Amino acid sequence: MTPELIIACDVEDDTALDFLVAVTHDIPGVKGYKLGATMAVHYGLKYLTSIVFNHCGDKVLMYDHQKAGTDTPHTAEKFMKSCRRSAVDSVILFPMAGPETEVAWIRAAREEGLVPIVGGVMSHDKYLYDEGGFITRYWEMYRIAGDEGVTEFVAPATRISTAAIFKQFGGQGIKFYTPGVGKQGGQIQHLKLWSIFSDAQIIPIIGTSIYASSDPQAATKYFLQEMEQDKNVDVPETGTST
Repeated sequence: MTPELIIACDVEDDTALDFLVAVTHDIPGVKGYKLGATMAVHYGLKYLTSIVFNHCGDKVLMYDHQKAGTDTPHTAEKFMKSCRRSAVDSVILFPMAGPETEVAWIRAAREEGLVPIVGGVMSHDKYLYDEGGFITRYWEMYRIAGDEGVTEFVAPATRISTAAIFKQFGGQGIKFYTPGVGKQGGQIQHLKLWSIFSDAQIIPIIGTSIYASSDPQAATKYFLQEMEQDKNVDVPETGTST
């Protein structure tokens, strides 16, 4: 299978977004772009998608509300309508508000023709209860999503537990998007190892290590090369995160 990745566009402004898409959109293996809440709050999500469409119309556009699916069930419909009107393809959900919210938001996404992508584990320290955080039954978020027919999930590249998630919730037709590669410490080699446990397609989401690089195009090609080859090469220089 041809390696693919998603570029997280948590850049400083619309000019930086335009440049990032301009220099990366025609690289084979760039599956799409993830647009985040910080930029959307300032500029509006529809404006951000229009910047991407100025360069390409064949990429997956994800919206990551950071974090959607944490409100009451009845708020899902209006949220998903706004996302659909903004021309994104999929929405990332972290349904920490409970099972009723999770089911309602998954179904509302589908009603609007959007693909729900469900996560339960985040990449930073002190998220899970046993390491000083608040979250215990994160498995339930994945299980309920699977029961609802969800086939696309988020699981971080920075945690050993990710391998178990791949194994339990993987299979043909399943996709796992994995943030945390690069600056946060996750490695492409880990993803290659974990892919042994699952028939799922594993697609990294890479942000800072690409958009803050001195050469985003070269950085993108580097990660795609790492996914395709076993040899290690030098990582392109990474600047200060914006």
